[in-house]
Amino acid sequence: RAGAGLFFRSPVAYCLYARGACAGWMGRLAEADRDHERAIELAREHGDPEVEALSLTSRARLYSEVGDYARALRDCAGAIEVAERVGNLFAVNFTCATQSLALARAGEFRRAIEIAEERLPSLQGTGKHMEPLVLSAIATARLGLGHPTEALVAAEQGARIAEELSLGATGIYSLIVLARALIAAEGAAHASSAEAVLERALERVRETGARVLLPQIHKQFAALARLRGDPDGAEHEEAEAERSLRAMEASSDAVDALRDRPRPAAGTGAAH
Repeated sequence: RAGAGLFFRSPVAYCLYARGACAGWMGRLAEADRDHERAIELAREHGDPEVEALSLTSRARLYSEVGDYARALRDCAGAIEVAERVGNLFAVNFTCATQSLALARAGEFRRAIEIAEERLPSLQGTGKHMEPLVLSAIATARLGLGHPTEALVAAEQGARIAEELSLGATGIYSLIVLARALIAAEGAAHASSAEAVLERALERVRETGARVLLPQIHKQFAALARLRGDPDGAEHEEAEAERSLRAMEASSDAVDALRDRPRPAAGTGAAH
């Protein structure tokens, strides 16, 4: 037993899931993909739905972080089906939190908010550490819908909880979203505040090795440079973001998303 009502029947599958998650956060996406896939196969062979759901969700989070939203949402759908069949609240919360982020980043803003807000009450009982992820999903969706002030409230709350819980790598995205919200809500007047948040995120990457988040950080530094009227600085940061992503051997879909050219998907609910 692993707590939170989880019971792992295949130690090897669990170890592969854990190794894949670590490799993914370090930006070694191909290695992470192999370990997650093997963990899923072994979990199914050994009748271990908890590890199957965790592996699918972990891989979905990594796909979401690099902008490979179609794969992220596909894995989330599979994980939710497994988690709900087992009836484990922790697994359901973990998967739905990840799904809400993937939906928000894919442009399905209203659906992301619906799922995220539905999850928040149950996180008080099991999964407090998932709250920053859910709040970041809400902030991301609010930004997409053109509500920067509401987004800033959610982003600040998510970043504060992540700091209180010392979440390390998994809390860095909350800082990235906070910087985005500050830029959108406050503009040039608070550019220094956004820059300080991004510098903190960059320092956390150095501390934790979570290089998978580097493209997003450089992307926000580019937005900050444009806000300050520095096109050369923005171009440099955009190039760094793409270089970081290509170094991880991310998919062409991920590169398109980084360049703000997401592949069209039916029924995204995105604002036009």
